[in-house]
Amino acid sequence: MYSRDEAGTISAQNTRAAFFDVVGTLIHLHERVGESYARIGARHGLHARPDQLEEGFRGAFHALSPMPIGGQKAWWREVVAASFATAGIETESHCGFDDCFEELFAYFATGRAWDVYGEAPGVLAQLQRAGLALWVVSNFDARLPQVLEECDLARYFHGVVLSSEVGVAKPDPAIFMAAVSRAGCKPADCLHVGDDPLTDWQAARAVGLRVFELRRPELTLRDLLGLQGIPPPRN
Repeated sequence: MYSRDEAGTISAQNTRAAFFDVVGTLIHLHERVGESYARIGARHGLHARPDQLEEGFRGAFHALSPMPIGGQKAWWREVVAASFATAGIETESHCGFDDCFEELFAYFATGRAWDVYGEAPGVLAQLQRAGLALWVVSNFDARLPQVLEECDLARYFHGVVLSSEVGVAKPDPAIFMAAVSRAGCKPADCLHVGDDPLTDWQAARAVGLRVFELRRPELTLRDLLGLQGIPPPRN
């Protein structure tokens, strides 16, 4: 873990590219998953309590993980169906489920479903001005470019490296090596920023990347600027 006392270890002079995780690092859900499922499900005749759907979602998401590289939409359909099943709704026999799922799948591809962490745009802009090439490295599915665009974050990045395109997902080191290759750098010239100890910190270090361990509220994206020797944004 880096602290403010270790600025030289990831200074601007030896960092050419910075890779970013997305969910939990740059953006977070606008509302709890169970609330979204309940709100959209009700429009299609699937009435369930948000807390039941939240419990069902968490159980299904972990039970069905990891997300497959191919067929991600089908995987999400299983997650949503299992979430409603926990709330006592048998989706396969419910005439409204298909439309409900399609609306949910489309909703989470929009900026309406996500909130940007307040410091993220300013920090990304400062890193960009300092000459760093910024990339996204994510296990999110193919909806991510649209999410970044609608959250007004796409303009900061040279590109997006998705597990669905590379064929491997974090914590597999190969996804980081694919990002290093696309960035045209050596691993030692690259920094990865993320909030997950396994899929971000350990995995990136395994291939020689330096890591900023995002630990809100102790360490935020603004602290990353200090470690890079870059002035914080004015806002």
